[in-house]
Amino acid sequence: MSNKALKKVEKKVSLNIKVSEGLDERLKNARVAARAAGMQFNVSELISTYLERELKKVEKEFGIEVDKKEENKVKIDKKVESNKPEKVEINEEFKFPGEDKV
Repeated sequence: MSNKALKKVEKKVSLNIKVSEGLDERLKNARVAARAAGMQFNVSELISTYLERELKKVEKEFGIEVDKKEENKVKIDKKVESNKPEKVEINEEFKFPGEDKV
């Protein structure tokens, strides 16, 4: 077996979020349609990608450095600790990949 066939398994945890009943129904319908087409609609992967992108923006804005080897160990700038923001706004609307092509 080649090294390309081997893939490191990343330990993941559950993230529970609240969504409207309408959005939940639409997500269920999308999963059913994808399965019927022999495909997979992976909400977790989409949300994880989106959160990673938004988190990088916030880390950059507040000077948070993440050790790439050990992402659980975070170094925070002293100025961030003393000037904690009251509210962080992200003005980018979430779009699923390919949604803008419709």
